[in-house]
Amino acid sequence: MHFTSRYSIELIDGSSLRLTSIKQSESYAGWLEGFPRPQDNYDIQIMLLRRAFHEFSGFQGLAKDAKDRLEQSFKDQSPIPEDIPLSLIAPKLQTDPERPDRQLLPPVACVGTFEGPATDPNQDLSIGVVAWFQMDFTPIIHPDIIKQIQQINWPTSSMDFCY
Repeated sequence: MHFTSRYSIELIDGSSLRLTSIKQSESYAGWLEGFPRPQDNYDIQIMLLRRAFHEFSGFQGLAKDAKDRLEQSFKDQSPIPEDIPLSLIAPKLQTDPERPDRQLLPPVACVGTFEGPATDPNQDLSIGVVAWFQMDFTPIIHPDIIKQIQQINWPTSSMDFCY
C-alpha cells in the first residue's frame, strides 16, 4: 500500500485517486432500538448508496434514467449499473459473541468523493463516489478499506468530465 499524499490513494494500476470530500455518520442513526435484522443491515447499505448517489449527482447531471436504474438495481439486489460512478465496499459484519446469529455493520458509514485520471484524453479528470463502513469516526480511511479501494476498476467506476 502506497500513499502519494495524505489524501491520495495509489491504485493497483499505478494511477492515483485524490479524496476531495468525506462524510461520515453513525450506521444505525435513527433506527429503532433492538438488534438489526439482516434486511435492516441491507436497507442501511442501500440508504448509504442513495446518499452517495445524491452526493455525486450534485457534480453534474446524469441521465434522468440513472436514478431509476439504480433504484431498480436496489430492488432486484443486483449490481450497480456500470455507467453510474458509484462503488460500495462490502462491509465486514461484526458478530455478537452472545448471539452468533446476529450481525452488526461497523458503526460508521462513510461516503467519499474521489478525483482520478480521465480515461478520455479530451477530458480533464474523472470523479467517482465510494461508500463504505468503518469502525471509527476519523478523516483517515482505514488501511483495510484503502486496500479495497485500490482494487476498484476506476475507469468503469468513475465518470470523466471537463472543467
